[in-house]
Amino acid sequence: MSEFDNFFNEDPWAEISGPIFPLGRQLYVKDQRFWVSINDNGEYIFFVHENGMHEIKEVKDLSDLDVQIEFTGGGTRLIYTLTDEALKDKFSTIIKSVAHNSSGLSGKKLLEEVSKEVLSWADFLRPSRRGLTRSELIGLWGELHILSRILPATYSINDSVRFWIGPEGKKQDFTINNLAIETKTTLSGDGDSLKISSLEQLSKITEELYLMHVFINLTDSTTGDCLKNMYEDILQRIGDDTHLKNVFKVKISYLYGKATAEQLDEKFNFIKYDLYQVHEDFPKITAENTPIAITRARYNINTAALLPFKIDLELHKILDD
Repeated sequence: MSEFDNFFNEDPWAEISGPIFPLGRQLYVKDQRFWVSINDNGEYIFFVHENGMHEIKEVKDLSDLDVQIEFTGGGTRLIYTLTDEALKDKFSTIIKSVAHNSSGLSGKKLLEEVSKEVLSWADFLRPSRRGLTRSELIGLWGELHILSRILPATYSINDSVRFWIGPEGKKQDFTINNLAIETKTTLSGDGDSLKISSLEQLSKITEELYLMHVFINLTDSTTGDCLKNMYEDILQRIGDDTHLKNVFKVKISYLYGKATAEQLDEKFNFIKYDLYQVHEDFPKITAENTPIAITRARYNINTAALLPFKIDLELHKILDD
């Protein structure tokens, strides 16, 4: 059992025998502002009670969560009611993570952060499975391959997960101490250009920045990897660190929750990667070299023009140095 698990009951509602709302049971032993309860309809409730009256941005209902804000007992109460009992275990995972991550905040900022983080778990709670675009599928496969197969040659899987920014993060895909890596994954034979989708992707926020071009092939082979296998493998290798598992789940849920069952099982083979060092002379469009009036940019880079910036070293050699 991890230190994280010591702060929460495995089943937060286990000691509640019947309807008690608006009363509740403390969720998090380190913070008396987070509570769980059960209402007259037998529905599971999570609520945050913060002293003082705080006007916060309008909160959004999710498909399986009703959200309310009440002003009571000299405080502001943010209330989440689960409407589908089958999602109880997932709801438990979410509220523990939310309480742990936001407990250092107070006042309006606490309530807004809770609202924001619960919303970020939407695709974990009820995956839409509406389907990824082809580029989203290939891009996520490439990032998971780096996370699970390449970085662990130098770092533990736990550190590798911490270095991963995730599909919804800004700037680069991986930040490792004073080094960042932006990844681009393409199917072999799909052309000789890399798509850059923002001003931030090749903007340096660390001392060193590398662009990693990953080449993969579609395969029916049993030796290939799919999203589902890599996802489950990463969770298994994380082990007993429940908090880190939650961090990984929320990072990946936006895209993983969109993937269809067929996309989760579609297999690819890793072929190789090319590594380029991004410095001042590298061909790029960033906020630093663009007029302030331009706030967005998408462009393609011809890889044939990147040979002067190619690094012959394997990534683990660079990381070891």
